[in-house]
Amino acid sequence: MFYRFESASRFALNSFERLQEERLKEAIADYNTFKKQFPESEHADEAEKILEKVKLELQGFTQAKEAK
Repeated sequence: MFYRFESASRFALNSFERLQEERLKEAIADYNTFKKQFPESEHADEAEKILEKVKLELQGFTQAKEAK
């Protein structure tokens, strides 16, 4: 599950802007599944770091929508 989340986050972060928001949300959903199924994973720290990048990028979309 960690590798699925990691892959989804890379895919989202490197996507075209018009597809990125939806893919970022999917990556967060994958993280939530990973965290639920493997709360004590050895990859937990790395997953948290990746999640922060994903959330930061998603926050940019939220702020852009609010500015309109």
